[in-house]
Order: sequence, then C-alpha cells, then structure tokens
Amino acid sequence: MKKQRRKFTKEFKLQVILEALKERSTLKELSQKYELQSTQITTWTQIHRGFSQQAKRKNETTSISSNLKSLKNLFSMEIL
Repeated sequence: MKKQRRKFTKEFKLQVILEALKERSTLKELSQKYELQSTQITTWTQIHRGFSQQAKRKNETTSISSNLKSLKNLFSMEIL
C-alpha cells in the first residue's frame, strides 16, 4: 500500500522555519523533533529567505519610484 503524503499547515511550517533561523538547535535535532527530513527544513528556510528578499527588493523599488515621482513633481512645480 502506498504511504499517504503528509500535508503541513502554514503555521507549522513557519514555526519550524523560525526555530531553524534562531539556530538554537541543529538541523538534526529539529528533524527529530518535528519528524521531518533535514532537507525539507532547509528547503522551507530557503524559500522563506527568498520571499523575504523579494519583498525587501519590492519595497525598495516602491520607495525609489515614489521618491522619483516626488522629485519630478518638485521640479515641475519650480519650472512653472
């Protein structure tokens, strides 16, 4: 019989990721505690870091574009 695939909630994944990022326990200890493969924890952590960096870049881009718009408005006011 085929082993049924486990599904994890977002909350569970976030809990595991946060513990991994704290680095208070080794991957092996976390793997045993949550009954997961260490590669699964590493994958979730890398995905989380990727999304965090992507969001950070998006915020920086938004900030830069709003600053540029403000500067354009400022210069257009001075010219008139």
